Parts: sequence; C-alpha cells; structure tokens
Amino acid sequence: MILLEVLYIALPAFAANMAPVIATRLDIWTFLAKPIDDGYILNGKPLLGKNKMWRGVAAAVMASLIVVLIQYFIQAPVTHITIVYERMWVTIVYGIMVGILVMTGDALGSVIKRQFGFESGKPLIPLDQIDYIVFFIVGTIPFVAWTLLSASVLIGVTFFLNSIVNAVAYVIGIKKTYW
Repeated sequence: MILLEVLYIALPAFAANMAPVIATRLDIWTFLAKPIDDGYILNGKPLLGKNKMWRGVAAAVMASLIVVLIQYFIQAPVTHITIVYERMWVTIVYGIMVGILVMTGDALGSVIKRQFGFESGKPLIPLDQIDYIVFFIVGTIPFVAWTLLSASVLIGVTFFLNSIVNAVAYVIGIKKTYW
C-alpha cells in the first residue's frame, strides 16, 4: 500500500519531470525556448547548459498543476497523508510549487554536473534519475506526511522507473538520450 500511496502523491512530480521533454518534442511555446541561465558561466563552465529552458519550467508547472487538479476532483483514499486536496486554492498552489520544485531539483543537478565537468546532456547516474524527486520530497514536507520509509521507497522506485521510462522514450524517439 505504501508503494501505491507514494506513487500517487508523486504523480505531479513525474508529470512535471516529463513535461519539458514533451514540450520540446512538440515544439510548443517556442517563445520560451530560451536558456534559463542565459549563458551564464560559473568557474569557467556553463551554469546549467543549453538544454534547461524556460519552456521546460512552464511545461513542468502546467503538467503538475493539471495532475493535482485531477487528483483534487478524484479524492483518492491516500489523502489521509496529505493536506493538499482539502481546499482548491491549496491544491493550485501545491501544483505550481511541485513544478517549480521539480525543475529546481533538475537544475541543481545540472549545476553539480557542470561544475564537476560533465557536459550538458551527459549522464551522471543516479543524480539524473533522482535529483528532482529528492527536491520534491523535501519541498513538500509541509504538505505531505513523509516518513523515512515512504521517502526512501519513492526515491528507490523513482530511480528504476526513470531508468525504464527514459530508455523507452529513447527507443521510440521521444528523447535523444537514454538517461
């Protein structure tokens, strides 16, 4: 039961994590296809890299917001571990926050990779698979009754799910890399 609960609570984060790839693939919101770091250099290396764009942030926020609104109207039985779905305005704030948390975690992972000499688009396992979910867990502590077990389960499952989903997306041509 804990697995299903954490997966349900993490659905907005999963959607937010996938949304930038889909938005880029569909070539939507091209006016937002600008690097977040605007080419900023830190210690002689790009801060984020050319793949982290404002379009991805917008797509992540929209995706997480859509998922939490659907969850709000479904009112699944896992709501006992979260206050998110008690009021519509809290749900909306949470949805926006999740998109921002996911993108912030992903961006922080990119900063770490750049500073350690990994080029944009190159893998650093397990950071690439879990950076966003760790940020999501920490950032949602005021809203979700995370336990060490539930957070650990989510991080572990996310690592494996991300690896599988990314490989499938690569094989079917949605992503240019398998990680």
